[in-house]
Amino acid sequence: IFMGALFSYLIAKMKPAEVGIAYGMNTAGAVFAPFLFGLVLIPQVGGQWALVVCWGAYVLLLLAGMISLSWKGRPLVLGMVNVLLLVLFLNKGINLLKMEPGYELVEKIEGLMGVVAVSDKGTREGPYQLPARKLQVNNQFRMGGGASFLERRMGNLPLLMTNQYDNALFLGVGTGSTMGVIADYPFQEVEAVEIVREVKEALPWFDEHNLSVLQDSRLQFHLADARRFVSSTQNNYDFILVDLFHPARDGAGMLFAKENFELLRARLSDDGLLAYWLPVHQFDPEGLKMVVRTFLAAFPDGHAILGSYSLNTPVIALLGSTKPLSVDLAQANQQIGEHINIQLAVENAEDLAASYLMDGQQLAAYAGEGPLNSDLFPRLLFHAPKGIYTPNAEKAAINIQEMRQFRTSFPSGIFRFNDDASGLRAKRAWQAAGIYLEGNEAIRQGNNQKALQDYIRAYKLDPSFSPSRGQLFQYALGSPENYSFINQSLNPSDRERLKLIREQSQYNNVLRSSQ
Repeated sequence: IFMGALFSYLIAKMKPAEVGIAYGMNTAGAVFAPFLFGLVLIPQVGGQWALVVCWGAYVLLLLAGMISLSWKGRPLVLGMVNVLLLVLFLNKGINLLKMEPGYELVEKIEGLMGVVAVSDKGTREGPYQLPARKLQVNNQFRMGGGASFLERRMGNLPLLMTNQYDNALFLGVGTGSTMGVIADYPFQEVEAVEIVREVKEALPWFDEHNLSVLQDSRLQFHLADARRFVSSTQNNYDFILVDLFHPARDGAGMLFAKENFELLRARLSDDGLLAYWLPVHQFDPEGLKMVVRTFLAAFPDGHAILGSYSLNTPVIALLGSTKPLSVDLAQANQQIGEHINIQLAVENAEDLAASYLMDGQQLAAYAGEGPLNSDLFPRLLFHAPKGIYTPNAEKAAINIQEMRQFRTSFPSGIFRFNDDASGLRAKRAWQAAGIYLEGNEAIRQGNNQKALQDYIRAYKLDPSFSPSRGQLFQYALGSPENYSFINQSLNPSDRERLKLIREQSQYNNVLRSSQ
């Protein structure tokens, strides 16, 4: 406002013949300012002080006009107001970051792409007992949180579905937790692409989360735009993983274009596998179906797997390959058994089979008829921002409910088993996952009693399916009237486990009250 008012006043005070000169000076300033502020001031002194310099320069310019050109009246008032505002601004500053409750800022790096921050809660969480730490880009995108369970699961699920481990490409790095799972796989070369330089600079804060992936001698790190990198590289890869991208983020819609999926297909080796992760909770139903249709245009024999069974933040991966997908569950089980970090993310081969959602035919039926997202018709680029006004939990529930309707039969042709018994175990786990998703839908509809019955059904079908066991434990511990009923539904080992958890919880409550 100040800049516009001052420029208008300057133009009004000039002679007609000088107006062109003023506009030329203004245009020259507009040309050089991005380089001065973007490349020099913001990286060196930060966004707040860069704004102070800019603001202060205009105040000085106005004061110079008052002194040398004897400006009076409105310019004087405008100058006084802005001097006062500048003093208040210097005293209070700008809060460029909003921290989540309980987290404290431990690192802040400002650069061309915005502010990258690391915050810490001071506790350890999850099955890996990792520091509760988040990576934040501006105020829109938060990654991590401490558990790193989902991030590592997103890396391990598709990696257990491939047999080739010569080289891999990871597009999008974040905290590096997904990429870090390469520590347990025999890749010869791994390449990673991240567009935000400051994200790479913050990675050492997450060494425990990503298994110190930056120190892995096999890793080659590229600071680049993901799509530009894929279009320029000449390498072919046995495995490509595309991490989560918010569809409404400026320019991200082009990462879901038909041409980009075709580029990724061209970069796969003969036995290569692409895993393209989608944040289901950040797409509205039509946007998600558009992406699925577009993906199938490049990978008609594609597949989908479910990364998490979360009610609020589910993620799915679209799998693409140049040959029919065939997963050796015995080999996957061996890989899981040899590495505890994999086992904590994917319990066994049955857990892997349970994550399977749909094949290409079912995906096509789910997506239905409609337009594609392409470079010439970037529909998602303009469609996705509308979805941000719908709560994420609502979008997640609708999308999962619609997809679940097309999860019709166990894909026995996709998985290879050593014997009939292992095939039967995998099928039971897959069926239990479907019943569990029914329970989640019941919760969304407010029918907690039906949800409890669904979780019990899923547990009885496959007691080793941990999501249903976890939900039953939560119901039992949170509702004393249900404890006995749920306890009778459990097998002896889980009854004992629940009893120990309950006793420990009661002890902790007594300890907290005494303090």
